[in-house]
Amino acid sequence: MLSFELFESDGTKVENVLLMDSNNDPNGFFNDTDFALFLLSVLKASHTYTVRIEYSADGEVDSKEWRFTTRSTKEAR
Repeated sequence: MLSFELFESDGTKVENVLLMDSNNDPNGFFNDTDFALFLLSVLKASHTYTVRIEYSADGEVDSKEWRFTTRSTKEAR
């Protein structure tokens, strides 16, 4: 993994995150291909976010992007 980023619908990067991989996993469970993005604040309800990841595999650099929408506060109850 070269980068893992989360963006708000207006393109603003969500900065209050912790990116965990095998280098900073306090429990030592992650291997070289494991990673997780932990949010340090609550996401907005009924809001669409974009995830972008860039990675290297077999000597080639590639990227993926996807979107997800959070539930409304009414649905979360």
